Amino acid sequence: ILKHIADYLVASMKNQVLLHGVIFLEPITGNRLQGNEARRTRLFKSIIGDDIYNRVIIATTMWNQLQDRSYGV
Repeated sequence: ILKHIADYLVASMKNQVLLHGVIFLEPITGNRLQGNEARRTRLFKSIIGDDIYNRVIIATTMWNQLQDRSYGV
């Protein structure tokens, strides 16, 4: 997925299409930023850069799959 995002960003920049923000969706059912998720987040930040990363919204999905909703609060 991140390779597709990187390719899209490179193509967009070549066409002078500016990115103004990013919505990063993360399943609430996974472990919180441990292991692969933390690496993926660091890689994502390195791909898009600090300027755009400051405009990233991280939203959670899959709330209907959560057994204990207090986990997500």
